[in-house]
Amino acid sequence: MAQEMEKRGEVMKEYEIYSEYWEGTKTAKVVRHNEHKYWGVHLSDSTSDNKGFLMWHPTKSEYWCEDIAENFCQGMVREDGSVRENMYYVRGLHKA
Repeated sequence: MAQEMEKRGEVMKEYEIYSEYWEGTKTAKVVRHNEHKYWGVHLSDSTSDNKGFLMWHPTKSEYWCEDIAENFCQGMVREDGSVRENMYYVRGLHKA
């Protein structure tokens, strides 16, 4: 367990948290990589067995990641970052 916490601590030093969204058991954090300065989002659900999913978007903006975070908390995006069926035209998810 302590080793696992050390690994998580290393990951936490990799980025800074800019904003956090939550609804029910779902939490999403918009982050920025400390070295490369690109944006990402960490998605987690406390009912899930895994530690969450961190996805980087080097060519996207903070706002793009905020939309992903909000969509995850509202149930439109899964914890692995995939979009739920029939949700592509909700809140701009169809944009590449």
